[in-house]
Amino acid sequence: MILLSLFILIIPSLGFSPPPHRETITRSLQFAEDDASNELWLKNIEGNVKIIGYEGETVEITVEKTIDASTQERLQKGIEEVQLAAELDGNIMMVYMDAPFVDAHRKGDHFHYHADRHDDDYDYRMDFTVRVPRRVNLEVSTINDGSLTIENMQPQRIEAHNVNGPISCTNISGQTSAITVNGNVDISFTKAPDDNSRFKTINGDITLLTPKDFSADISFKSMNGDFYTNFEQIDYLPAEVSSNKEEGRNRTTYRIDRSTKIRIGQGGTTVETETLNGEVYLKHS
Repeated sequence: MILLSLFILIIPSLGFSPPPHRETITRSLQFAEDDASNELWLKNIEGNVKIIGYEGETVEITVEKTIDASTQERLQKGIEEVQLAAELDGNIMMVYMDAPFVDAHRKGDHFHYHADRHDDDYDYRMDFTVRVPRRVNLEVSTINDGSLTIENMQPQRIEAHNVNGPISCTNISGQTSAITVNGNVDISFTKAPDDNSRFKTINGDITLLTPKDFSADISFKSMNGDFYTNFEQIDYLPAEVSSNKEEGRNRTTYRIDRSTKIRIGQGGTTVETETLNGEVYLKHS
């Protein structure tokens, strides 16, 4: 009986973490006009970002917010601090994870977004799913523990950035830049991009899936990988040489671009691919 009493007294002193807090946040915004210059800027830090294009007029945002902490007090702090921010400034829509440690503001045609956190009172995660009119230009990013996915978009421009996670763009068109550090980059074009595009990862493969009539000039660079394609009409292009004349020293320095360049079909816009540890695949459907 004495042992049982001691056990009962000890258990409360150990303490238990509260269960994670989960909630769903929804928001809808609409551009003033249906214009080709409309842009969505979305910034996330922890979690997934998924963009789905559709034939609608509103931007429909759904966020799954998760807060985890060792005490109820810290959990409540995270619930109150981590919020969804969404605002419209002319033809620019800015959507982002906001908190006291986040500095977010528009600076001309750029979105300054920086997080500077000095404590770890709680863990947080925001998983974004956003339905967007197909022709809205995109500048979207996440950083940790999340994938970045874009589907069925046909804007003039797409910029997708990740750090610790993959990027996947399916059924897209337009000038595209997709860059990550740790993860694969998978792109499916409905047609050749209208302007120069860039795809880069440090640790991962790059896969480009295109229509059979795809034409472009491809630039390939990898330290520990190879380039594969099922296109048959391929022409190798000469290396580009740049020069820099030093007036004071009366000499000219020449630099040779070490990228491998090939022409697919009739050529056209430049598609740049670069990976350090990975392969590059260019395939037609």
